[in-house]
Amino acid sequence: MTIEKGLVLIAVLSAIGTHELSAQAKPAGSVGKDTVVVVAGADYAAGDFHRKMLGDNYRDLWTKPIRVPVLDLKSFAGGVKPFKLGGGHQAKSLRLITSDSSEYVFRPVHKTMIILPEEYKGTVIWSIFEDQGSASHPTSAAAAAVSRRAPARRQG
Repeated sequence: MTIEKGLVLIAVLSAIGTHELSAQAKPAGSVGKDTVVVVAGADYAAGDFHRKMLGDNYRDLWTKPIRVPVLDLKSFAGGVKPFKLGGGHQAKSLRLITSDSSEYVFRPVHKTMIILPEEYKGTVIWSIFEDQGSASHPTSAAAAAVSRRAPARRQG
């Protein structure tokens, strides 16, 4: 994954966190003034036959262009710096750290790594396996993420 793609994915996740998932914790700062239009999973676009064989799933959501703010690394949370690449078997992640040692972990909404033996690469089996990501909702990972912040206390 290139740094540019990583930053676009960060912008997508940031936009989801600040707009669609307003019940979760608020971000620590301004995301940015600039915006970009992105499509989270353009490779999930499919014609009628493909949809009939492998399902509609959430293809319309994955392929919908959305305008998202660009994360300004200098101003978000007082400034953040990338310090570690990570990730498991489904996607890469990028860890960012602030001057007060707070950490943020950004993961792409589109899972890109497939765990299949190399002998299947480029085959129909590989393509079908890869396509099944369209069955997950594009924002499911953001909605399921656990916030480490303490919940707000009720007054009165």
